[in-house]
Amino acid sequence: MAPEVKKRLEDAFSKFSEYIHSVGYKGKSGPISVDIRSEMPTGAIAYYDSQKRMLVIDSKHADDLTNLYREYMHHVLYINGVPDDPKLKFLAYYGIETGLAWYFPCSFVDDPHPSANGWNLDQKRSFDEIRQDITSAMTDGTEVWGGVFWDLRKLLGGKTSDQLLFKAWSELKPEDVATDRGASFARKLIEADGKHRNEIKALFDQRGLKL
Repeated sequence: MAPEVKKRLEDAFSKFSEYIHSVGYKGKSGPISVDIRSEMPTGAIAYYDSQKRMLVIDSKHADDLTNLYREYMHHVLYINGVPDDPKLKFLAYYGIETGLAWYFPCSFVDDPHPSANGWNLDQKRSFDEIRQDITSAMTDGTEVWGGVFWDLRKLLGGKTSDQLLFKAWSELKPEDVATDRGASFARKLIEADGKHRNEIKALFDQRGLKL
């Protein structure tokens, strides 16, 4: 891959990193390199190597920056590691995380559907569509949770909603949402912004998550 393509990706990612710190991330800052490869592990489009501070992306997807941003967001959101969950009690927690991991790149580029092969957050999918299995939590959960977050952005504006969501996630523990489909996280958002409590509650009610 031409050096100018690599530099373009690294420059773009540097701006995304600055944005993530601006919404509340306290992790390590500084440059992160990008490695563009013609061969990847089976099924992988991109991944983040935290030891090398390097993002790796399939050359066929090198023009899709949101995939890079999303992979880095998993590292940011799971800063304390993925919870140990052999009995899959934390499906709602994973659903919230994967929704946020796609929401923040979308918010950064100001587009709910920036990738032709990615999820579309500008639609009204119901919480009832999330089945009680890990695949559904990570796929359906992306558009259901991410769609509510996009609605919140429309209500509050990008900067306010981004900071609110990041703060609420930082305070959330997996066990908080183990038995309520994620309602505890929704209540954290409402409590953090009392001015719009009725409107925020309505966003979740409309999608079938009663608080």
